[in-house]
Amino acid sequence: MRRVGSNLAGALLVSIANLRRGVAGAFEDKFMLAVLLAPCLLTVSAGAAPEPVDEALPMVGTGGHGHTYPGATVPFGFVQLSPDTRMEGWDACSGYHYSDTNILGFSHTHLSGTGGIDLGELLIMPVTGPLEASDGYEPLDAERFKSGFSHANEVAQPGYYRVRLDRYNVRAELTATAHCGMHRYTFPASDQSHLLIDLVHGLGNRPTGALLKVESNTEISGYRSNNGWAKGKTLYFVIETSEPFQSFGLELNGKPLPEGRPEAKGEEVRAHLDFQTTAGEQIVLRVGLSPSSIEEAKKNLQTEIPGWNFDAVRQATRREWNDNLLRLQIECANPNVRQTFYSALYHTMVAPTLYNNADGSYRGADRKNHPSAGFQDYSTFSMWDIFRAEAPLLTLTEPERINDFVQSMLVFYQQSPTHALPVWPLANYETWCMICNHSIPIIYDAYEKGFRGFDAELAFQAMTNSALGHFNANKRQDEYNKFGYVPWVKGKGASVSSTLELAYDDWCIAQMAKALGKTNDYETFSKRAENYKNVLDPKTKFFRAKNPDGTFHEPFNPIEVAKGGDTADGSYTEADAWQYTFAVLQDVPGMIRLYGGDQAFIRRLDQFFDMDSYMTHWRIDVTGLIGQYAHGNEPDEQCAYLYALAGAQYKTAWRAREIMLTQYNNTPDGLCGNDDCGQISAWYVWSAMGLYPVNPAGGIYVIGSPLVQKAVMHLDPKYYPGGTFTVLVHSQPTGYAPDPRMSVYVQSARLDGQPLNRPWITQQVIAKGGTLELEMGLLPDKSWGKGK
Repeated sequence: MRRVGSNLAGALLVSIANLRRGVAGAFEDKFMLAVLLAPCLLTVSAGAAPEPVDEALPMVGTGGHGHTYPGATVPFGFVQLSPDTRMEGWDACSGYHYSDTNILGFSHTHLSGTGGIDLGELLIMPVTGPLEASDGYEPLDAERFKSGFSHANEVAQPGYYRVRLDRYNVRAELTATAHCGMHRYTFPASDQSHLLIDLVHGLGNRPTGALLKVESNTEISGYRSNNGWAKGKTLYFVIETSEPFQSFGLELNGKPLPEGRPEAKGEEVRAHLDFQTTAGEQIVLRVGLSPSSIEEAKKNLQTEIPGWNFDAVRQATRREWNDNLLRLQIECANPNVRQTFYSALYHTMVAPTLYNNADGSYRGADRKNHPSAGFQDYSTFSMWDIFRAEAPLLTLTEPERINDFVQSMLVFYQQSPTHALPVWPLANYETWCMICNHSIPIIYDAYEKGFRGFDAELAFQAMTNSALGHFNANKRQDEYNKFGYVPWVKGKGASVSSTLELAYDDWCIAQMAKALGKTNDYETFSKRAENYKNVLDPKTKFFRAKNPDGTFHEPFNPIEVAKGGDTADGSYTEADAWQYTFAVLQDVPGMIRLYGGDQAFIRRLDQFFDMDSYMTHWRIDVTGLIGQYAHGNEPDEQCAYLYALAGAQYKTAWRAREIMLTQYNNTPDGLCGNDDCGQISAWYVWSAMGLYPVNPAGGIYVIGSPLVQKAVMHLDPKYYPGGTFTVLVHSQPTGYAPDPRMSVYVQSARLDGQPLNRPWITQQVIAKGGTLELEMGLLPDKSWGKGK
């Protein structure tokens, strides 16, 4: 169980719960837990609310297993300039972990919230003192020059990072633009001040080739290629210094090159730039980056940071972040909720990332450089994660990017040697991470919501070819196409999860076919979308692995997680059978019928949330457990909202509120698991507003239990003529509660002034603008939301 706040607040709220018990009689025992877990709601801020950019805390998720980074970036930027505190291990995926006490330097590329490690390219570290050891030359290794630091001297804001390096008494400041990073280092008085440039350093990767060239006493250029997750990736750069360096030295494969030699080329390349500094002297760096060439890196720098005014760049980045965060404007007296909300919204806007240049030219999936094609090219799509909640959210918060996202997927399809839609592309390389091909629901969701800035016929071709496995190294589609399910085969994993999720992709293709008037394809893929039924065991009521002969595979243990992951013999992706029990996103009514109707389905959900959390062969990424529900991983994140679709919206309200209050907060440990490029954060953003897309591409949002008093979606009128959609919360006075926002349960609802008794609204309702009003109370009204 996560933090529950002060003893005083807890004791007060227990007393309130007991009073309510006396009034209500048979009051749910579990509500006491919800009240205990809401002490932060007693905190009320004074004065006007800060700007959203001041409420967003990049440090959230840098502890635990959140795997976020605290450094500087712009929304969806190519550059992520951030400190690195470790290089290896699962909790080094973002390069920074809040528990660490030393900084190795500041590198320019990072992943946010992933379970895979890569990037951490082009490390720069300001140091003072002698570089050589007393007994001779030692390599300029980052570990040698690391510096201690204190979180008391650290500031992380959207687009800005600052820290004091205790070992050198240097203040480091970072900011960024879309394709460039900017550093400002404030040095002490020293005859031996240096900037170390390290092309060996990387997060979980090693260089396969590098170049560093001294162009002048204020300019360095080069590149670095590596063998990481995106194998063969090359990053090109140009570094300019505000002050001339007085001398320099280059290192190749751990040995110094002759003095004055201006170029080092090989696998392991490092350099030092040497300065004499007075107390408080500042050295500013402008760093241009490119996926294409050194020339493009220089052009990016000239375009985005033509001057040396660090504060002007920082303020421009701050304004860009605030403008994006203001697209969802909330009112809530509790600063903890506001900070958690805007930190989550911030993290939904750091990926996908641009993979191009300022002029629109880009490096394609065919490993060739391409001129601008009239759209912004993006990569770093964590498809298996973000298709569930983040992608639908971005259609509302970032509509101007949606066509470009789809165009990026389609050009990947055309250029990639696999000739398939991307599964998990990083730097336009296919990593093949995770199962199925969830570009498909993202593309259909965009089309269904009216986005037409891409070739729909090409999109349909790409979707069907990818689903039918017409590419190399397929994700077991050939077996799925043959049997109507993915069979259990020794040495191959994820048979059940692949069956369920491929069936969902099929449903999305069917709907796309219907929209395009392709009747035969609609019928074919609609039938395939029912393949989830092929793996339901009617005796155990679990989706189970089947052998190729159609028999269920034995032995079966519903709480067993595969020891070796998806490529081992396990049947479920990063999960056990329980966590895939409710994974039929496209046909919830059909799933409910399979489980015996509404009441049997509700009992099954209750059992799921209430049972022991024990699992055999538990995986480190199966986190955020409430019973068998694992909020820190994606397959069951819709489950709290399924109650409402079975006629028990009050249970959805209870579970959604429980998850929000136990699995999130505004501290470095504020995420219960990997944020996965913003998916875990997106769940909170939706839920805090009281809505959630159970079927990510279905255009229906189930009503839960909002944490905020008001949420205004400022919709771009170019895409949404209605302009704004508002969720407005009214809380009934309880007579006992010190804060009416402890009200968890919907008592009644109105949509544009008219009574609403169904527990969901549609995309069309949001698009045309309007107001959803929710009357909330302390006790459940079990009759509300029965409308189907």
